Amino acid sequence: MLTRLLPLFLALGCTPDLEATDTDTGTPTPDPYPTVEVPWETCSATIGEHACNFKLVDHHDEPYQLYEHYGERAVVIDLSAMWCAPCQMAASEVQAVQDQFGDQIVYTTILIENVSGDDPTDIDAKYWAQVFEIDAPVINSNRDFLIDYPLSSWPTFYYVDQDMVIREIHTGFNAFLLEQAINDML
Repeated sequence: MLTRLLPLFLALGCTPDLEATDTDTGTPTPDPYPTVEVPWETCSATIGEHACNFKLVDHHDEPYQLYEHYGERAVVIDLSAMWCAPCQMAASEVQAVQDQFGDQIVYTTILIENVSGDDPTDIDAKYWAQVFEIDAPVINSNRDFLIDYPLSSWPTFYYVDQDMVIREIHTGFNAFLLEQAINDML
C-alpha cells in the first residue's frame, strides 16, 4: 500500500517519514533530493505566485525537483499525454528549445497519461525521450500531479522564472508562443 502512495507523496512535494536503506548492507541511503531553502511558505498554480515544488525521477533515473533550479534557471513545465497529437508536436521541439536557451532554462516534460490514458511508467518516459530525441528531463507522473498543476487542455505549459514564480500559463501547442513566453520570462 505504501509503495502505491509514494508517487503521490513525491508528486505533491511531501516526503513520507521513511528512511531508505541499502538492501545489501542495511545502511541508510542518503536522500537524493537536496534540501532547498526558500523564503516563501505558500505555493499555487496562479500567475504571479510561487509554483509548488515536486520531487520525481526523470527518464535518466535521476532525482528531479523543481526547487533545485531556484535562483539559477527558469523552468518550462510541459504537462503532456502520450496519446495527444499537440503534445507530440511539442515533444518534437523540446530539445531544440532546450538547446536554443541553453543554461537559462530547464524544459521539463511531465507525462500524465500514456497512450491508453493510464498512468505512464518509467518505460513510457524513456520511450518518449527516445522517440523525440529528448535529453531534457522527461518525467512520468499521474493525474494526482494535477492537484498542484491543473490543466484544461493538452498540453499545458507553466513558465516558472528563476525565482520560482509562475509568469505565464498556456494551453495547446504553438512554437511561436512557447518561444515568446520563454523570452518574456527571461
